[in-house]
Amino acid sequence: MTTPDLSRFSEIIGQASGSRHKLVLIIGESGAGKTGLLSSLSSKHSLPLLNLGPQLGARLLSVPLRKRPLAIEATVQELIGLGQSGVCIDNTDILFSPALRCDPIRLAYSVSQNRVVLYALNGRLEGRRFVRGYPDHPEYFSEEIPAIPTVFLERGAPTFYNS
Repeated sequence: MTTPDLSRFSEIIGQASGSRHKLVLIIGESGAGKTGLLSSLSSKHSLPLLNLGPQLGARLLSVPLRKRPLAIEATVQELIGLGQSGVCIDNTDILFSPALRCDPIRLAYSVSQNRVVLYALNGRLEGRRFVRGYPDHPEYFSEEIPAIPTVFLERGAPTFYNS
């Protein structure tokens, strides 16, 4: 696995910070290097790294099952924290649970209105569609990627899509 040049990511983050939605999607299959990349970017840009799965899961345990879909966005906002100018969000797999009825890309859009968000998604790109899983799987998800900076990682090698 190669270590990507972080200077290109700094350009992408700068581009995102001037947009309405200050979002950068980082997409790759398991083992592609998303966590390592986010860790490096978190250190370089002094951004907190949010390990979403375990933290969101623990918070949602106290919420009744039927109310969990309604609690996701507010809980993620709390986990990010007020006043944060940016955040790296990793381990977003929990958001694809059918019981949560969550659109992870819409959630990313929402939490990135007031801060830079580097948001890792486990899946692949097919054209300009983000695809996770396969159609017969309960956590299958496929959605057109909006016009935002997107990085696709394959074995640590990034491919950049600016919009």
